[in-house]
Amino acid sequence: MAEMLELVERAKWGGAHWLIFASTSIGYFIWGLVTTLGFLAYPQFHSVYYLVAVTLIPIVGDVLIARVSDLSLGRKGTFFLTMTLIGVGVALIAVDLLYVKAYLEKAALMLLGYAMADVGVEGEVPVALTLLAELTPAAYREEVLVLSPNFDNIGATVAAAIAALTYSLTESLLLESIAVLTAAGVALAAAIIVRGLMPESIRWLTAKGRKDEAVKELDRLSATPSDVRVRDVDRLIGLWPKFTMLAVLGVSQYITYGLMAYVVGAYYFSSSTLTYNYVIMYANLGASVAGLLAAWLVRGLDIRSFAVLAYGGGYLSMVPIMLWLALAPNSMALFYALLFVNMAFSEFAWAVRTVLEPTLFPTNIRATMIGLVRVAPIALYSALTYITSSFSLWQFLLLNLFMWFIGYAPAAWWSGHGYDLRLTRLESASGELHLRPGRPSGQPGPA
Repeated sequence: MAEMLELVERAKWGGAHWLIFASTSIGYFIWGLVTTLGFLAYPQFHSVYYLVAVTLIPIVGDVLIARVSDLSLGRKGTFFLTMTLIGVGVALIAVDLLYVKAYLEKAALMLLGYAMADVGVEGEVPVALTLLAELTPAAYREEVLVLSPNFDNIGATVAAAIAALTYSLTESLLLESIAVLTAAGVALAAAIIVRGLMPESIRWLTAKGRKDEAVKELDRLSATPSDVRVRDVDRLIGLWPKFTMLAVLGVSQYITYGLMAYVVGAYYFSSSTLTYNYVIMYANLGASVAGLLAAWLVRGLDIRSFAVLAYGGGYLSMVPIMLWLALAPNSMALFYALLFVNMAFSEFAWAVRTVLEPTLFPTNIRATMIGLVRVAPIALYSALTYITSSFSLWQFLLLNLFMWFIGYAPAAWWSGHGYDLRLTRLESASGELHLRPGRPSGQPGPA
């Protein structure tokens, strides 16, 4: 088994890796489309309870789907479950948009369809991160773990742009939603094709004792090793300190992103549908552009330093937005520009999470733990969505400033206590290597 994993770590990038990257990226793109569609429908209902439901639903997918992936379905197998949920959810939303007129029935069917689709796309988040970490060669792991999830931001940007264009031409909320829904359907069809061709995780198969299948899947990867040398980490950090650190990082990043990308527009700018669409679009455009920069930065910058940059920069980027409110609140162009920068740092913080989460947990519980890390951020985000409905915009911005400050603490802790992940063996970074028989407990491998 060790020889197989060494080949995975040192493999040359090949066609199978492109399929894995395409598969997860399409999934994240659909995530952005579906999530944004839920928020774009807000002007049809104008209810804080609708938003609370939209923000709380993801917990189900993150917890249940991730656990199923670890226990029985694997990574590739889970994708077919999630795609089924997405397909059924998209169909229900389409029926709701086209045929249901009464307010309560329309809201109920919309939320049911959204719930199924969102459980699917959210369930893919920890599973896709897991798959990327387990099959990407060490030389590309951090870069790929940033680039692929960034397609969520790209999907959200595309959804908001489609909505803005459609509404500007038709002034129809119905056609706006139908256009975004159509894009999601097309992307889902592409995902089905690509995922039929991609390999299963070799690490998951070996963890389940299915070594013959693992050997067959290894043949689909590049079996020729590169000259890259991987290393083991020089220290060992316990599972729960890592979990706590990641959960607090998640609380800070998830809430600040969600509130500024979606909720701020719903509460303070939705009197104009186009302005609401533009707030979502520019927020996610900033994140999308920053995702490309982040992928370049993590290749050369230690993730410990990058975490401090991301969360410290996010905190500081709130200050100009607060000055905007005090000095030039009528300039939406300035707000869009400042929001763009703020969301760029949010993407840097998301990149920290997408690199750390799948690399710090062992294979047998990797997806499960990534899903559990997201419980506290989602629950608090949903609660704050309700609480902030009575806030002034100034109070809303102060809350975001505070949430960024919370994230800086674990980023600084990891800077002092964590380790560099570049060219690191996944089993060593996750602590899995140190738990194997024959190695003393707490004994790190050679650096």
